Order: sequence, then structure tokens, then C-alpha cells
Amino acid sequence: VTALLPRGGPAESGGFTVVRGTGFLDTEYLKCRVGVVESAGTFLNATHVRCVVPQIQAKEYSAAVLALGAVRPQVLPDAFVAYPVQDYPVELSFDGQTFSSSRRPYTYYSAPAVTAIAPNEGPKGATTIVAVLSGANFRNDLGGPFCRFGGAGR
Repeated sequence: VTALLPRGGPAESGGFTVVRGTGFLDTEYLKCRVGVVESAGTFLNATHVRCVVPQIQAKEYSAAVLALGAVRPQVLPDAFVAYPVQDYPVELSFDGQTFSSSRRPYTYYSAPAVTAIAPNEGPKGATTIVAVLSGANFRNDLGGPFCRFGGAGR
């Protein structure tokens, strides 16, 4: 394992990462492991495998956000185990038992939260520059930041 893309993501949601390396095999026993959690892998070619990245923290919404009705409280399975927000090595197994030992880190981080923007409205169908005035958990080390408004944007 030589690289991951993306190299990280929010702890409160699962996702995918593409693992780059050499000598990958297309076997029925292909597995990924992020930290101690095993997950599914999809063989893409001899140098790329797509791995499921598990969620390691529960999503928590404020009462005000839940009152908007746009999101529902998250219900996790009884077997869900929360892990600390930190880096975890990503490894691959092609026999379902023996994993690589490259220790390429996947960086989990707490999801960003915006608490104030300006302006807080703009004309529909037009471009408006919006400044984020305050919030928490912003990062600029994993290819971002990106913005999304109402489900659209970058």
C-alpha cells in the first residue's frame, strides 16, 4: 500500500478510499482493514482497490437542527463501537487472513460545523460569495475546504 485517496474523512460518516499500491490480486477473499475494523474491498486493477471506510463516531445534531426536519437522529446498530478520532492504518488482505503491513494512515476528523456566515441570503440563480465567520473543526490538509449549499456545491 503506497497511497490513499482520499487520505481522510469525517469520523461521523462512513465512506470509501481508493488504495494504491502494487501486486494487488482479484480474489474472492479481498478485505480491507482500517485500524482494527475489517471492511469490504473492491478490486479495481493490479494497483488499485476501493475500500469501505467505517464510521467510527455517532452523528449528533442539535435540537435546533432536528427541529428543521431536514435530518433525522441517527440510529446505530447495537453492535456499533465508537473509536477515538485519530489516524488509523489501512491494510489489505487478498487471502482473508494475512494483511499488508504498510501502515498507510487514514485520518479521521470531527465533521466541520458552521455557526455563522455572511451574508445569510442571496438571489436564487446568482453567484454570491459567502464568508464563513465562525465554526469548528475546519481543516485544510486533506484537499479542502469545500462548501455545499442545500445539497449542491463544492
